Amino acid sequence: MRILRGASVLAFVMLAFPLWADGKNRFESPTAGIAFTKPESWIFASMQATLENREKVRLDDAELERQMKVQANPPLAVVMKHPEPYPDVNPSFQVGLRPLGPLEGKTATEILGLIVPTLEKAHADFRIVTPISESMVGGLAAARVSIHYTLKTSDGGAYPTWSDMVVVPRGKFMFFIGMGRKQGDEGATAEVEKMLASIEFQP
Repeated sequence: MRILRGASVLAFVMLAFPLWADGKNRFESPTAGIAFTKPESWIFASMQATLENREKVRLDDAELERQMKVQANPPLAVVMKHPEPYPDVNPSFQVGLRPLGPLEGKTATEILGLIVPTLEKAHADFRIVTPISESMVGGLAAARVSIHYTLKTSDGGAYPTWSDMVVVPRGKFMFFIGMGRKQGDEGATAEVEKMLASIEFQP
């Protein structure tokens, strides 16, 4: 089964822009103004596969799932550690962008504080592992939170997942960065943190 099991609810709320990858390890979206580098062994997921996989995710709140799919936009980039199908939580790193709209002027921590309650409704066993805190990404003010939940799929799969969610406001937009993996997978944690540290924001 092809499903990015490390991917979080962020997959429902990301906005696509023109992009390119160098065919190896660097991703760049000149329009969105962001670039990052992945580990040699990780894989860029195609947009088609990402959208197909997203359709297989099931939330515990059916109405919320319907609303999110109606409003859904694809992410800028999704990177996964293993080729699919993979029998367990497949570590993933994804980046997306959406307009701030009415959230313009709010700090990163304020924005994340408004998003987390929606995630709580999406997963019955949702819990915060590390509370929302201020951070820096690519020289910009950011906020992040660590969460745990069980990712459920349309074929009956249930995969306990540990995810870090990072929000970076920039102008009239905000970047979302999701880093999913199995709890206790220190190797994958180090690799997604390295990708986060490699992010560059361009003019």
